[in-house]
Amino acid sequence: LGNNWWTCIIRIINIADELVNLGHNITIVSTRDCATPHWKHHFFTRGIQVYCLQDQKHFDPSQFPFAANNFTLVFYSTFWWETNSIYEKITEQVRSWLPEARHILISDDVGWKSRESVLSLQKKDLQIWSQRHVQRQRQTQVMCDADGVLTITEQDRSEILRDIHELCPNHESTDIHKRLWVIRYTSEPVEAKKFPDFNTRANAIVFVGNGFNPTNVMGLKWFLTEVFTTIQSHHIKLYVIGKGWPKDVVVPGVIVLGEKTDLTLYFNAAKVCITPSVAGTGLSTKSVTCLMYGLPLVTTSRGAAGIQLANGVDAVVADHPRDFANGILQLMTNEEKWASMSQLGLQLIAEQHSPQMTRKDLQKALETIDTLDRVPHIQSFDASQPVQVREPVPLHIESGNALLFSEPFFEGQVWNGTIQGRPMTVRALSSFILGPDTSITLQSPKGSKELDVSVVDLADFKPVTSVRLAHKRKSSRS
Repeated sequence: LGNNWWTCIIRIINIADELVNLGHNITIVSTRDCATPHWKHHFFTRGIQVYCLQDQKHFDPSQFPFAANNFTLVFYSTFWWETNSIYEKITEQVRSWLPEARHILISDDVGWKSRESVLSLQKKDLQIWSQRHVQRQRQTQVMCDADGVLTITEQDRSEILRDIHELCPNHESTDIHKRLWVIRYTSEPVEAKKFPDFNTRANAIVFVGNGFNPTNVMGLKWFLTEVFTTIQSHHIKLYVIGKGWPKDVVVPGVIVLGEKTDLTLYFNAAKVCITPSVAGTGLSTKSVTCLMYGLPLVTTSRGAAGIQLANGVDAVVADHPRDFANGILQLMTNEEKWASMSQLGLQLIAEQHSPQMTRKDLQKALETIDTLDRVPHIQSFDASQPVQVREPVPLHIESGNALLFSEPFFEGQVWNGTIQGRPMTVRALSSFILGPDTSITLQSPKGSKELDVSVVDLADFKPVTSVRLAHKRKSSRS
């Protein structure tokens, strides 16, 4: 069960393919606009059935042909940039349907910490607090409730284990460390063939990532401002692959290609791949993808996290703009260095991130979970269901002051309204200081259906209330 963001699909492909190789029958339920034809064809060739879940709030298995199947494992592809993960939305319904199954989370990063790193660079102190205290608590409760968690790096596993020990002290499972496994990431399958050589490639670099992800936006804007301006005189082009990019990234020399399901053509045309990550957690899947295509990589220390890269050997790792630029120019002009780094990068990926490694990791995890008792399902996620608010919501705040912050379903949505009669604008992770008897009115924008609003008492930083607002009917926007 999961959504079809590009990275999530690659991760699902990794795990689904190796589960098939281990002898399992797999069914995938996509919770966005269904699997694209490109991925659907891949699943079909592997004997994997794909279905689309149109309504995440009312999962009714009887509507699907697989309703009578006796599934033993349910994997949830958790995506913490959403307001609520798929696990929180439908785990109650799935557990009622499959009470004997094991429920396992697939985690790509430590969600709250990833967002905190972005907000730290933006110097948004109040929003940082909300991530560290509220979102960390919510996400850790989900981890505690599942039978197991598949992490993507050893560092992520250690972070999640620490959060569970600290925030779930009453967790009955004394073997929680056995329920967290590192499943190595394998990029999109690349056909084993000779890649184009140095002289047949364009004088271009490539970056992959969508413009909806703030870590991508911050990284690319850092590159354009601090690095690209210093190398433009060398007539270097930058290909940006991904949708949702704002117009201000389209500067001379930058070609925004939009979303592409097959990266081969563009990776084979460029000489260098960049991952200028400045925030985030987990593994930089973009870096793995670059190396898997035999494309020399220039990245930051954040972009190299989770990969055992030797700077100057397997890739160029540079946090200073001057060093980043010099790394690109060296690879653009030195064919011998380019060829060496291309081959060593491929060798590194074959050793660390091959499908065989993923299969080995999964086999170990599945053998372990068979020896463990099921985790008692005690966490209720009813709060994830939207409520239709028309009447005022009373709040009791001991100190007389509180922090209100919001979290729309996607970045970029804006809710307008008033606070004590004055105009207010609520964006993703907006925050306001409230006094006694504060009156707030919000109106949703077109295309937006839900908004999470939380109030926290500033006296002890404990949540007072949390509510998800939703339309009462499709014709109403209030």
